[in-house]
Amino acid sequence: MDSQLKAELGRLLQTRKHMNMNTYLDVCAFTILVYDYTLTFEYEVKYMWNSKCSLIKVLFFATRYPAFMDMSLVLYHQFGHNLSADLCSQLYQATGWMFIGGVAIAMVIIMLRTWAIWGRMKTIGCGLVSLFIITLAPACTLLARFIKSLSFIPISTLGSLTDGRGCLVTRADETILGGYICLTVFDTVIVLLTIIKVIRLRKRRKASSSTTFKTDRHVVHSKTLSTLVVTMYRDGLLYYVVLLGTFFTSVPVAIVLIEGKVLSVVSVVILLAVSIEFVILLMALQRVTYSVLSARILLHIRKVASVNEWQSSLGSMTKLVIRRPEEMATETGALELSRVGVGVQLSDMEGRL
Repeated sequence: MDSQLKAELGRLLQTRKHMNMNTYLDVCAFTILVYDYTLTFEYEVKYMWNSKCSLIKVLFFATRYPAFMDMSLVLYHQFGHNLSADLCSQLYQATGWMFIGGVAIAMVIIMLRTWAIWGRMKTIGCGLVSLFIITLAPACTLLARFIKSLSFIPISTLGSLTDGRGCLVTRADETILGGYICLTVFDTVIVLLTIIKVIRLRKRRKASSSTTFKTDRHVVHSKTLSTLVVTMYRDGLLYYVVLLGTFFTSVPVAIVLIEGKVLSVVSVVILLAVSIEFVILLMALQRVTYSVLSARILLHIRKVASVNEWQSSLGSMTKLVIRRPEEMATETGALELSRVGVGVQLSDMEGRL
């Protein structure tokens, strides 16, 4: 009997040690959120606060500020004193659903950006909506099962072995792993669509080198990709690589030991077999990453589009820049997304978003 008590006590102490690691990463995630906010607040005021109300503006604030509320609850269930098992359960439920809600908003922003670089094609739009549904719906279902499986005991159970802070998880199943995989599928498809578009655009530009066309009143030049188009592709590829990296790290971290067998994902190179306390190790970091990167996508687009508008107003009337159809479709979609109309060619965009 004494040996069983010692074994149980040892397991609880190990659980507490794992909880501390969760706490460290949650604090890191919150630090990243606050630091990014201080870096981008100036641009938010300049390009968002004074702009007209639109879907994009609503999405920006919806992805940016709720993350602070989410992280506040996360830090509370990590640092709160003498939290009851029921309160811990409620806090984990709230943070879990707020996490998936924040991710869903960020996914919508990412979808709009991808749709824009594809020239707002109907087939791409329908495909993205379908992708959103078939990845988010299972993720929500699996999250609900995971939250239901969580079991807690009061931290006071450890007595003098702990400072009485946080929640003590004693049981959790592996269903959250499926949620990670669903979101990874979404990001992977988005990356592939972006890469395909970049390859197609580069091939078309190589096939038709820079040319100059003479007209009666203008000299028309075909130039390099506009800053706005470059921003769309650069931000998309860079940010999605970061998101994919986060999820591919999360999947092995979410691996759970069940009946002596280790669940694994073939596509993940590094596999870590860890206990139940680690199943949500990177959830807060993922939430912050989605919020930060999706907000920056919109800020960068608006910033570059605003610069394009200013340069256009100062441009010479004796020259007219004409871009290839595919590039023009991408830039038009980007400008529509930014809600900053530039030139007469974009006059039909008002009110769509």
